[in-house]
Amino acid sequence: MKIETTTEHIDLICKVAITLKRSPYTYTDDGVFFLSSEGNLIINFKSNEMQFINWIYYNEEIELQLLGICKMYNLKSEDYEE
Repeated sequence: MKIETTTEHIDLICKVAITLKRSPYTYTDDGVFFLSSEGNLIINFKSNEMQFINWIYYNEEIELQLLGICKMYNLKSEDYEE
């Protein structure tokens, strides 16, 4: 099933890019992948989830902003390790 990109998705991607001070690394129909010094971040539109991959929690300001974005867009947040 293909997910339609909405203006809400674009707004969400922009907010995360501003928070991380990075452009997305890759896009797919199902989500967006960011590389950052804290770890990797996936916004999965299919599962409505923000996935923190090998995330190092040392910048509380960024973490709180990302969790606030999750709340604004009703996204679940989950930690993963590769």
